Amino acid sequence: MESEDCLHPIVVIKQKNKIMKTIFSSLAILIIYALLTAASEPTLINGKVTDDQGTPLAGVNVFVKNTKRGTISDIKGNYRLTVQPEDKILTFSFVGYEAKEIRINGRTVINVALSPVLVVLKEREVVAYEVQPAADMTGAVRGNYSMKMVTGVPAPYDVMIPDFNTEGYSTIHENGYKDVLNQPLSTFSIDVDRASYSNVRRFINMGQLPPVDAVRIEEMINYFSYNYSEPKGEHPFTVYTELSVCPWNSKHQLLHVGLKGKSMDKSELPPSNLVFLIDVSGSMSDANKLPLLKSAF
Repeated sequence: MESEDCLHPIVVIKQKNKIMKTIFSSLAILIIYALLTAASEPTLINGKVTDDQGTPLAGVNVFVKNTKRGTISDIKGNYRLTVQPEDKILTFSFVGYEAKEIRINGRTVINVALSPVLVVLKEREVVAYEVQPAADMTGAVRGNYSMKMVTGVPAPYDVMIPDFNTEGYSTIHENGYKDVLNQPLSTFSIDVDRASYSNVRRFINMGQLPPVDAVRIEEMINYFSYNYSEPKGEHPFTVYTELSVCPWNSKHQLLHVGLKGKSMDKSELPPSNLVFLIDVSGSMSDANKLPLLKSAF
């Protein structure tokens, strides 16, 4: 009798070929599915924008062409932007530099160098002829002066651009601990500034970490409404307090102080005249300046 290993060798080979074809077909389907899935998902693009000398440019507008989706470069010239599969071109624009359009072509890292625009400044004379030698209410002394700006050769516009981040924030100094036996009085601001929350959200939506000093805790707390009850009687405001253990240091406690002022009847207020002074100079041409202001109005 023949051994089982020698029975119908052609049938065994055909069965193996069929299994291999099935495996290859499954792999091909998985690869095609992965490619289609990847092609339908958003892609994060990052890069650096510099001038033609390699110096980083801060505040460059980076947008998906023909959309309002974009971001700006940070102080080191870096940017991050999420694009959709149908997005094909990125635009880079900055005051004083030639705008560029760059095709994405599936790339996730796109570095761009912008060239300055050459401008010619004509001779200009500015004369202030008001004489007021005595100090005014601000303590300043004014008088005659004359200033000339003369140039006869083309100059790159970047000589007028500051070499620092114009979107700056003053440094926040933490309050120190006070000995209440020696300093029993404490004051705190009751303003309602709340811009920090929106500003931090803007940076996060652009895929960037906000500058440290842009994160102002009191403004983020003030962003929300706490629905405090109106003050009653003759008192113009009420005080609400809440004491809790400090989340990051259990040895300390946090005191939250909330103030609610009395609401005024605005229906009896006289009409008001509002005057808006809007800067429409060339420095306002960026998408996040005058166009944003116009859309807000």
